[in-house]
Amino acid sequence: MISSLAAKELPSPTNPSPNVTLQDFKLTAQLSGDRAAFTLTATANVENSKGGSLELLSGTLALTEVGAHPKWELRAEQGRYVAVFDRSGKFPITLKFNAAVKQSGGWSMVDFRVAQSAVQSVTLQGLAADTQFEFVGAARPERKGSEFVSFLPSDGTVKLSWKEARKAEEGKLFYASEMLSQISISPGLMRQVALLDFKVMQGELSRVALILRGAGEVTRVQGDQVLSWNLEPVANSTDRRLVVQLNQPQKDSFAIQVQLQTPLGAFPQTSDIVKIQPEGATRFAGYLRVVNEGAVRIEVTQSSGLSQISPEQFPESDATKAVLRSLGSQRFAYRFSSAEYSLRAQADQIQPELAVSEVLAYHHGQNELSIEAELELDVREAPLRELLLRVPKGYALARITASGMNDYFLRDPAEESDSELRIVYGQPVSGRQVIQLRFERNKPLAGADWILPRVEVVRAKSVRGNVGISADAGFRLTIGRTQGLTEITTAFFPRKVANLQSAFRLSEPGWEATMRVERLPQTVQADVFHLFSIGEGVAYGSSVMNYVISGAPVSALRVELSDEYFNVEFTGKDVRNWQKTTNGYVVQLHSPVAGSYTLLATYERPFKPQGETLAFTGARPADAQTEAGHTLVISAYQFQVKPEEISPGLLALETGEVPVDYRLFFDAPILAAYRYTSRPFN
Repeated sequence: MISSLAAKELPSPTNPSPNVTLQDFKLTAQLSGDRAAFTLTATANVENSKGGSLELLSGTLALTEVGAHPKWELRAEQGRYVAVFDRSGKFPITLKFNAAVKQSGGWSMVDFRVAQSAVQSVTLQGLAADTQFEFVGAARPERKGSEFVSFLPSDGTVKLSWKEARKAEEGKLFYASEMLSQISISPGLMRQVALLDFKVMQGELSRVALILRGAGEVTRVQGDQVLSWNLEPVANSTDRRLVVQLNQPQKDSFAIQVQLQTPLGAFPQTSDIVKIQPEGATRFAGYLRVVNEGAVRIEVTQSSGLSQISPEQFPESDATKAVLRSLGSQRFAYRFSSAEYSLRAQADQIQPELAVSEVLAYHHGQNELSIEAELELDVREAPLRELLLRVPKGYALARITASGMNDYFLRDPAEESDSELRIVYGQPVSGRQVIQLRFERNKPLAGADWILPRVEVVRAKSVRGNVGISADAGFRLTIGRTQGLTEITTAFFPRKVANLQSAFRLSEPGWEATMRVERLPQTVQADVFHLFSIGEGVAYGSSVMNYVISGAPVSALRVELSDEYFNVEFTGKDVRNWQKTTNGYVVQLHSPVAGSYTLLATYERPFKPQGETLAFTGARPADAQTEAGHTLVISAYQFQVKPEEISPGLLALETGEVPVDYRLFFDAPILAAYRYTSRPFN
């Protein structure tokens, strides 16, 4: 509203008594239509002991109520109201009156005068916030809460005009909307993101209603202008209405984002997208894009009201790229120009394509069997989340190494001849993947035929690789029956394997191989070096026995040693303990040995310092079929050695004929040296 003060001549008031003044002056007006009711409150301060008088009101007005005034009088004199006081003091004044309202050109006007005061505030109530005023000589009314506040001019004149502001006619609402929508289909879930841009052409929009047709669930509605949202059913329909309340009425452009999701069952699966339609929109158009996520192949089986376009023509900006991210390998883009559109898509899971290159190393031991497998996978078409392998039943998984592996599970199905090994990856993997496995069975082979168990990758498209078979010393492996294998020389096997006896190249996943296992006869040869050192009353002896074991390995060595020797000790690799027997000792080993092996025996033989006959036969390897060696007698003391008995198999050696390798074992003078080629000898 606009206020104005219209200047108008009023009769000059009677000069007020200077001894009467007003304090706490306040004028309150209740204005409505053609009625103006005022309330005047103040406190009269009379300083003269004889009293005085003061003109309170004058003009075209009618007094309606006077507050209690037992100590002063109110007189009406020719359209004026005068307060008369007969003594000094402070007197409260409350007057209620109606002022005459004149109408002119849509304006309502009042004109009267009140008593003068230092500060005269006026409060205007009952008027709308957009009321127009004309208030001559007064301060411009200011809106405070539900009322207007101003101050009267110094002479107390109230010349107020007001009128209601013309209400702007609200035109019919017209708005248009455009939508960019992306449908992402992943295993078990279809996500839909819709970016809606609204343009209000006429009127204002305080809420947006979207009709949803389909089984999707609304998960999020966001936007700078979004205050709240809720879903409500549509009468006599399976559709739903998404009501988005805006934080303030919109008269121009704004945007909102709607996110939906639809659970999908087991693939293959056919599903309709959720149709979104702004209710009451003058025009609605936009673009749709269907993409895949993960190992999913999609196909649009039915569409209406849509025009397919190239995926590159789908409009994108930096803002939309952040929301509508397309990382899949398939993209279908469409354009629509009305709300009458529909789309149905079929989704199927893409199975990873696996190409396997494997190296299998089988080993036959004395009391165990082992398999080492190195699998190189080439994962194509789709990422691999978990890998299933068929592995031999009865074997323990001793080692597994796979990059990105989160966990693994080994299961023995009762109805299957093989076990199942399931490898679970922390993240889907693709491309080249390497898996290393080791299986062990701590039981010897039951028969003479060894059927090689396979390590298979389930659903592998192609399999190639190599198979190698090795065995401990003492076993001969010969090829029995094979299928799907091509024999190659062991030098071409891609890995270095000890005691490798056979090698094959495989090109079929269902290959078979049977190996015949033959235990070789055991032969033991020994080359022995006996060294005797003569001291004061004691002969110190040591025998270095160098074995060559062919055929089956041995886990215990028998050593013959005369009972006249004391402090007997044995030293060698993997020696566990030794036990005294009737003719000597049995040396137990931690594990069977084959090939070259060295055992040291040390012992002592006391004798009389005056002289005694001693036998220098030393320790004899009882397991050896053939034995040869040397016997040396040395001493740092002055002893005379005379042979009492020399076997024909002993050949006396000169000092220079002692092998150089043996001379490293001592530095004392040689008293006697012999070489022998067989036992027994003295």
